[in-house]
Amino acid sequence: MKIPASFQQFGATIEVVFDRALLPQGEDGYVGEARFRDCQIAPFPPGDKSLSMSRKDLERTFCHELLHWIAKGAGLDLPEEAICVMGSLLHQFLETAEGECEIRDGVKLAGIGVVFELDTEEIER
Repeated sequence: MKIPASFQQFGATIEVVFDRALLPQGEDGYVGEARFRDCQIAPFPPGDKSLSMSRKDLERTFCHELLHWIAKGAGLDLPEEAICVMGSLLHQFLETAEGECEIRDGVKLAGIGVVFELDTEEIER
């Protein structure tokens, strides 16, 4: 997965910065910050020999901090455990997603446990 240099959310540009001042905390060793005041996501930087973090750990940490931004933007006060689980699920999705789905009028798309018809006229409105 690619970690962006920046992205947009609610009209603000959120920068991804690597901050060597952060130190791993907790058993999992992942660390990062969602810096709302500074419009930044700061995962622990790769390449520090004394405190190593694999590329996958860095990606998972980015997804975790991204979900803090999304939750804040949606006005949700989610517990840290929920953010952890959703961050891991988001990372798994981004790592395993394959192909591209074609969307055309009248095509039935399968959902989780359901089949529904896509009404493209509704989408265009």
